[in-house]
Amino acid sequence: MAIATGRRAVAGHGGGGASSWCQLRATARLWTFAALRVPLILFLRPRVRELSDDRAAVTIPLSRRTRNPAGSMYFGALASGADMVPGMLAVVCGRRLGRPVRFAFRECTARFLRRADGDVTFACGDGAAVASALARSSASRGWHEARVKVVATCGTANGDEPVATFDLLLAVRVR
Repeated sequence: MAIATGRRAVAGHGGGGASSWCQLRATARLWTFAALRVPLILFLRPRVRELSDDRAAVTIPLSRRTRNPAGSMYFGALASGADMVPGMLAVVCGRRLGRPVRFAFRECTARFLRRADGDVTFACGDGAAVASALARSSASRGWHEARVKVVATCGTANGDEPVATFDLLLAVRVR
């Protein structure tokens, strides 16, 4: 697991030490952004599990706020989790460039594989594609797109099983 702190990533297993501190700090930054810009994210109480130039992961707990009457996670909470992770990658890659970025999602295709009846972790490992789109945008000052895939997993007795996959078209622009 790696958490970006400034320009470097701190590796760890989340069991304590530097990695836990970095996870807490990244979560606090996400919640601050959410409080100022997107209150719905704050309502979901996400936790950053991993954040680096290449990969990001966020966990949304199954709680009274996110549970539907059937006992699984609301579709809106699942979609919000899929939205958060590539956005965090865009911000991290933009910080590496030293420039603010704007991003928007142009397409979303979701495949729901089973019920999300526990805490759900959303992970995206397409940081290289996002960084490439930002580099093209920096050179041309226009919007550029990157296809990213987000996998949502839910812990079970048999380990983490995918509950959904999201294919997103992320448009980014360097300001």
